[in-house]
Amino acid sequence: MKRTLWMTVTLVVVVGWLLLAYMPGLAAHMPMLAWPAWSLPLLGGLVALAAVAALAIQAWIVYATDQALAARPAALCEFNLRRSAEAFWTLLPLLMTVALVAAVWLA
Repeated sequence: MKRTLWMTVTLVVVVGWLLLAYMPGLAAHMPMLAWPAWSLPLLGGLVALAAVAALAIQAWIVYATDQALAARPAALCEFNLRRSAEAFWTLLPLLMTVALVAAVWLA
């Protein structure tokens, strides 16, 4: 029951998003959000804080993964893992987030 409910909600959200994205006439009738000018520095600060938090969490995940693999070398052999490859694939989302933050900051 719960799974069916979540599947239906997800399907409705995705279909709604597609309709709004590809039917600009429909999107034109939707209400628009506007923030007052005085709130822009506050919102910018919140975005910067969220970016720093996301980067910190991702950096912690990279560090924790590397430490866990270093502490259990048997796991590397058991699952046929290479520590450098695991570090790369764990670091890649962090680098993508840095690139995204830089792109937004420079835009």
